[in-house]
Amino acid sequence: MRTATTTTLLRCAAFGAVGAVILFLVSPLTSTAAVLNPVLYAAIAAVTMVMPMLARRWTGVPGATVLTAAVTGLLALPVTALGPAIIVALVVPAAAIDLVLARRRHPARVTTWLAAAAGGVAIWALSFAVISPDLISPVLVIVLLAVRVVSYVLAMELAGLVAGRLRRSGVRSRRRRDVRRGSSDA
Repeated sequence: MRTATTTTLLRCAAFGAVGAVILFLVSPLTSTAAVLNPVLYAAIAAVTMVMPMLARRWTGVPGATVLTAAVTGLLALPVTALGPAIIVALVVPAAAIDLVLARRRHPARVTTWLAAAAGGVAIWALSFAVISPDLISPVLVIVLLAVRVVSYVLAMELAGLVAGRLRRSGVRSRRRRDVRRGSSDA
């Protein structure tokens, strides 16, 4: 992150902690789905990216997605079947999202969809490292790509909905002092 304030870092850490709790709660479901059906797993696993996406949408700070994903992965490390690979599985798509949203404090909805789609493509490519080669077919490749992209776009929409609700409920995404000073941080 460029010039992040302590407040922004703490907000990302808080979102990351909530993300780790979500990951812990869906872990039994995703572990079962991963064994039974990779397509079902791909659809369910996108929920783990909602908090990193929410951090970026709510703060408007470039790099918030990656930071929040890293915190989520580090906190969830002891409770996930993926072990250290969870950090890679969260940070790589978060980096793709942040790259698309770079230099855009409040991106248009279409831009957030493109960012989510980039994250979906990134995790789709990573997923072939853990899928058994015996299962891979052209149909599975195409279906997994579609499911990953659609589920990430839906996760981004959910993050946008929650960010909007936070703002409407009076939770501010930036301090007044920062706005007056023209801070680039939220």
